[in-house]
Amino acid sequence: FYLNWKNSLQTITKMRKDPKIAAKKVLSDLGVTDLVGLSLKDVVQSLGPFVKEEKMKGAQGRIVIFGSNSLITVNSDIKHFGQSQFVLAHEFGHARLHAGLKPLFNCDEDSFKQWLQKGEQEKEANEFAAELLMPKAIFQNSCKNQDFSIDLVKELANQFQTSLTSTAIRLVEQGPFSMALVYSESNLVRWSTTSSSFPMKYIVSGSETPPESAARGWFTSETTKSKRLKSWTWFAVDYNQHKFKDTYLKEAILPIPSYNGVFSFITLH
Repeated sequence: FYLNWKNSLQTITKMRKDPKIAAKKVLSDLGVTDLVGLSLKDVVQSLGPFVKEEKMKGAQGRIVIFGSNSLITVNSDIKHFGQSQFVLAHEFGHARLHAGLKPLFNCDEDSFKQWLQKGEQEKEANEFAAELLMPKAIFQNSCKNQDFSIDLVKELANQFQTSLTSTAIRLVEQGPFSMALVYSESNLVRWSTTSSSFPMKYIVSGSETPPESAARGWFTSETTKSKRLKSWTWFAVDYNQHKFKDTYLKEAILPIPSYNGVFSFITLH
């Protein structure tokens, strides 16, 4: 039994494709360094999947894979162009990474909002889409010599024609800033991530936003003002918090009113 289990695990590991490498290969095969100025729909259809837009219930995007053919559907009710682009790139990621694993991927809003908590295949499709739309080297160059601001997040999302969520995560994980990103919805923390250089990592998912936080200010009175806070405000249970007990943080927020959600960008201050 152990040998069969081990062999099955090795087979699955060998079958897994690295999302970032797969996205880079698409760009390389096209002979481009990024997709800025190109029609993503045309690019995707030139490489196999047929793409259509129509109203959908319970999904932002869907891909049906049958043999060597596939059909991607993007919800036509999505109002933000960058968001629809990311959904399309995400479904294309399933085609490139997960064909043969199952015939249908039905991706709801949580597949994109709860980026870090929706399972390995959804996470991989998001990583593929991020690298395809915001290639690491070009994205980092766009952030070079910039000061962080909420306007910068919006400018990058517009430049790369992608969603605010994917841009925010890309900026924190691949940008030049030492910071944490927290996504809260209906006053509850849904997930968080940090840059590799940020010294504190742990925030309890499912907990209420701290009463003193800028996020709580938006949920209670729709105030968007940044706040200067003691480090324990967000990181009270972090293992390293005692090293930074006298350190202040700055929290800048980007509300997403359609989801009753808020992104908190947290830096040492």
